[in-house]
Amino acid sequence: GPAIGGYLAYVNYGYVFVAPALISIFDFYLFYRYIQEPQHKSSISGNFSFPSKDKRFLIVCVLLAMIWFVSGQWGTTLTLFWTNFDHLTNRLIGELYGLNGVFVVTMQIPINWLFRKTSDHLRIAVGGLVYSFSFLALAFFTGAAFLVLDVFFITMGENIISPVAYSMIGKLAPPNKRGQYFGAFQMIVGFAVPFAPLMGTYLLGYYSSQAVSFWGIIATIGVIISLAVFSYGRHMDTGPTPPIGS
Repeated sequence: GPAIGGYLAYVNYGYVFVAPALISIFDFYLFYRYIQEPQHKSSISGNFSFPSKDKRFLIVCVLLAMIWFVSGQWGTTLTLFWTNFDHLTNRLIGELYGLNGVFVVTMQIPINWLFRKTSDHLRIAVGGLVYSFSFLALAFFTGAAFLVLDVFFITMGENIISPVAYSMIGKLAPPNKRGQYFGAFQMIVGFAVPFAPLMGTYLLGYYSSQAVSFWGIIATIGVIISLAVFSYGRHMDTGPTPPIGS
């Protein structure tokens, strides 16, 4: 997707908006034509109740949301940085984001195997550190070879964290309230995620000529939150997540 978007922007920027609209219309047709409404209706009913009294759950949600804030610089903020600081073309930026997709697909299983015996909180802390230092490196290095390598490590941070974040929430939730806990977690993260590009682009504008200061702030936040996740997680029972297929 990002690779195609970068190529379309390179050809004609208007195509970036036309292509998703046409694809959405085609998706609508496919769903309308081939997807049937399921007949089975669940017999379980009830109102959503936010687990506000579970302090352990709330602390974990806030910490994970802060990790999402750091990882959320991958996107709008990074695109603007590459454009304004490294002066990359839209096509090259699209190709770098396309590499991210390739690395996600090819490296997720090896990463899960590598961390198969690692507790969830340690894994998230390691992923946060990988994110932090990968972003910080952008302030010091440039060039095609480095950018490919840096995208690889940023993607490894994503691969390390993503599979276990929801697993960690699932282990905190009572068996009969997992839906409520997942919903509450998604709501908290949903509030935090939009602030990542908002604050990131604000800081990027403020430190418009100081890449080290900008990425230094992002990396410092990431390191602090990663250490907080590790410190708090040691007091919880968050053993390793079973590998897929086990």
